[in-house]
Amino acid sequence: MTDHVREQYEGWLRLAFTPAITIETALVLLRQIGLPQEIFDASWGTLSKYAGDAVAQALTGSPPTSVISQIEKSLSWLESTQEAVLLTMIDPLFPVKLLKTGAPPLLLFARGNLSLLARPAVAIVGSRQADKEGIFNARAFGESLAKAGLAVVSGLTDGVETQATEGVLQARDDKTDSAHLIAIMSTGLDRVYPAVNKDLLMSVVDRRGLLLSPFSPGTGVSESTLAQRAYLMAGLSDAVLVVQAGARSKALSVARYAGEMGREVFAIPGSIHSPLSKGVHKLIKQGAKLVESRQDILEELHV
Repeated sequence: MTDHVREQYEGWLRLAFTPAITIETALVLLRQIGLPQEIFDASWGTLSKYAGDAVAQALTGSPPTSVISQIEKSLSWLESTQEAVLLTMIDPLFPVKLLKTGAPPLLLFARGNLSLLARPAVAIVGSRQADKEGIFNARAFGESLAKAGLAVVSGLTDGVETQATEGVLQARDDKTDSAHLIAIMSTGLDRVYPAVNKDLLMSVVDRRGLLLSPFSPGTGVSESTLAQRAYLMAGLSDAVLVVQAGARSKALSVARYAGEMGREVFAIPGSIHSPLSKGVHKLIKQGAKLVESRQDILEELHV
């Protein structure tokens, strides 16, 4: 990493990690003033004009020790981890689909095959307590969609998402030897959640899938990071497929975000007697497209 690149990264990391600055405020500053270094060089009056006194104070003073620590830990991880990069929102490889959402992250930590970001993508989500039918469908659709050339987006949550990931890993791409899997993490990329998926995560790395996270190395899981992961899963995808979901399943939040972003929402129906069908059937009543086979999805996405 050259000194120039390091300086650029430090600016983006400080902007992203300063507690007083929301994504919405950062986007205003970037539009009105310019790149992070220009923001930090701006006067207190200019910063206050666009972001208020509290943000101006946070940006004109020295960064707190906690932010400095996050920046140093991030740079150290990037320099020491194979195939690790930092994608800022002005990077040509930053996902265009995310830029078109209302609140894109300022940056993404990435590890793996960045070419997957150019593929049409479908997020597969569902219950963490999937039954045999849900497990079968998650694996089958993960493998089938990957074989069709789509990237499958997963949060690596246990249940449906884990099974879909296993299916993708079975779908070998003989041309690229890459798993068509984009895993969005709810932690820093140096951690695994849930912990039981450590081996699965390493399989994604070994098979040249892609790991993404907006969180600095060392960040643990929380309700906030889980919500941000759901937003990113919807934003990175052209469509969301819900395999199984109870009436209160957190998987439904990905479908909700997708609907708000104008993405396609697909759902696999189940037994009217199963609690795991309640959320899915509600989505279908609300306009989600009923799915019986891979072709239903490919035809809607025109791929």
